[in-house]
Amino acid sequence: MKEIGWPAPCGYTIFCDDVRQEIGNKPSFMGTYLGRLYMPGPFPVSLHKFACIVYYFERPEDISLSRELVIFFPGDADDAPGFRVAVPAPQLVPAQDWGDLGDDPRTAMAVPVLFAPLVIQKPGRIMVRMVRGGDELVRLGSLTVTLGAPPEVTPNPEALPPIQPNEASDDDKGTGFI
Repeated sequence: MKEIGWPAPCGYTIFCDDVRQEIGNKPSFMGTYLGRLYMPGPFPVSLHKFACIVYYFERPEDISLSRELVIFFPGDADDAPGFRVAVPAPQLVPAQDWGDLGDDPRTAMAVPVLFAPLVIQKPGRIMVRMVRGGDELVRLGSLTVTLGAPPEVTPNPEALPPIQPNEASDDDKGTGFI
């Protein structure tokens, strides 16, 4: 089977209402948005809190490039993002704690960007980007902001297979479930 490697650079963003650090340094994302943020309207609207958790990866040999994290909100001009911050090289660390990278090492960063409050002027897209070396734009995610209520989703219990008991082992305390 052909293995497809990571693109370089790359990253993604989790959009949510809040992020909290749990015991064991685990992040918990409260009110996560999946592709679309529905606002009851009318615009402009204000969110009490809004978070963008940005994950970014690049090759170690690119460490000398300048980096700027930018976030565009609906209504921002192409050359005037609503949020902009320089990302110095020390922010990127070897990504060995991010999983088995084999012979394709990366440097990485994870940074929560919190807005409290956030005023959104009109419908459109929130777009997160990394600008590298002044002339490269790396897309790190977007969220569509729209007027209206989210569609209702009715769970269908027949859509999921039933959970079957598993043979208990000594290490699962005899629960019988995976």
